[in-house]
Amino acid sequence: MTPSEFKAWFEGFTENMKGPPGEKAWARIQARVKEIAPAASSYIGWSPYYQNSFGVSNTYAQNIANTSSTPFYNLGMSDAQSME
Repeated sequence: MTPSEFKAWFEGFTENMKGPPGEKAWARIQARVKEIAPAASSYIGWSPYYQNSFGVSNTYAQNIANTSSTPFYNLGMSDAQSME
């Protein structure tokens, strides 16, 4: 899971939370954090604004991953509902 995917999952997971997470929810969050993959590149000259082979900037692609219509957002909502 990438940091952007985790962010989308976390937004879905916490969307309907009324206060801090309970014990079960906190354990689920911790488990998901462990799934975050390290950054793919440590190249110092890397820019988040580079264009991929489709001509779409990486920043744009990351913004798409952060919308509420992504599978990870939906997965987060589903995980939260299973905690109820």
